[in-house]
Amino acid sequence: MKTETYKGRKLKVIRGRGRESGFTRTFVNGEPQGSYLGSEDRALRSLRRTVDHADEVGVASGRYAPHWYAPGTYELCPEGHAKPLDGPCGHHGCVEQRRSSGEGEGFYVTVRDRAKSGFLLGPYATHGEALANVDRARREAVRLDPWGAFYSYGTAKVTAKPGRELKPGRLNDAIGLKAGGGEQP
Repeated sequence: MKTETYKGRKLKVIRGRGRESGFTRTFVNGEPQGSYLGSEDRALRSLRRTVDHADEVGVASGRYAPHWYAPGTYELCPEGHAKPLDGPCGHHGCVEQRRSSGEGEGFYVTVRDRAKSGFLLGPYATHGEALANVDRARREAVRLDPWGAFYSYGTAKVTAKPGRELKPGRLNDAIGLKAGGGEQP
């Protein structure tokens, strides 16, 4: 049996005996990870590489179970997945649940000039709100840039990446629009 602490994780490997000869049982922070075909040293190297990868992709990715992360670097979502401290869960089930409930989504008024495009106003909670503000965005864009009369305007739905928030539109401040669609008094 070999144990070590690597980047805050307790790694343990136990060489198999009898029918398990040639296999090594592996554990991370006390959680069994199954059997590894090879020596204890090779099993430890494999666990270290997986810990490195978990750190590389980060807690927000939702890719690894909680025991793969260093204590104090994550918290559990209601479903028991590791998530960033005070951030949304990146596990595919939780992401899909937020997506279907509309959380982390928003609608923007957009502008396009040939190959260039951008988000002018938003995010709005509904597509109707964004559509209702297309003319308003066009007027403000033309006021700031006379060439804006020749640009195309429309709307787009955007879903935030796990652990990130939607950014405000470029003209939100110019017209007094708060992020999330509310008007400033």
